[in-house]
Amino acid sequence: ALPISAPQAAEAAVQAAEVAVAQVGNVNYANITDAFAAVKGNGGTLKLLAKCKTPNTNEPFDISGNYTLDLNGCTLTGRLYLSETSTSLTVKDSGTNGKIQATGSWSPLWVYGGDVTIESGTLATEKGNAQALVFGDNDACKTLTITDGSFETGYVNIGASGGKTVISGGAFHELRVNGDSKRVTLSGGTFDTVMRRKSGSTIAPTDLLADGYTFVNR
Repeated sequence: ALPISAPQAAEAAVQAAEVAVAQVGNVNYANITDAFAAVKGNGGTLKLLAKCKTPNTNEPFDISGNYTLDLNGCTLTGRLYLSETSTSLTVKDSGTNGKIQATGSWSPLWVYGGDVTIESGTLATEKGNAQALVFGDNDACKTLTITDGSFETGYVNIGASGGKTVISGGAFHELRVNGDSKRVTLSGGTFDTVMRRKSGSTIAPTDLLADGYTFVNR
């Protein structure tokens, strides 16, 4: 066998370093920013292929659009947010232990607008008193639907002044409900604590329940 020349070795090293971190359609991307740009422009599904981070995990990273984010058993670290112009995001995990991981006291997902559906996956905070998910801060927020998923660190903060939230499953450490309880409907899920944020007191939130449902102590 002939020895590999230095230029060939360098090229091989570069190719090996550029491991795909995400897939959109049939195209693989070595850069998560490029992958999000593609799915935001064309729709469809962005599937993670490897553990990755946003360019600066201390700065908000806009993932607004109309598409599905499949964590696929991988971890995406960063401060993700949806702007008021976002239309519809679905988050799911087709693998095992997929998560969006925040750093410091930041939130993994902050929603300023549009519809959001969370079917599975974990939204994880680094600190216990951080917000795992924020939704409903303004009128651009439409509907948050949570059918499953894990929010067992930090707290989920919903319903301040806009949008409605429908929860039929999921594991929550703490659910904080702002404003009008009519914005929230619960028909499933497990909760360590449900709080009304404005007064900071624990509530017996029967007014949040869908008709025909009741809380049971697990």
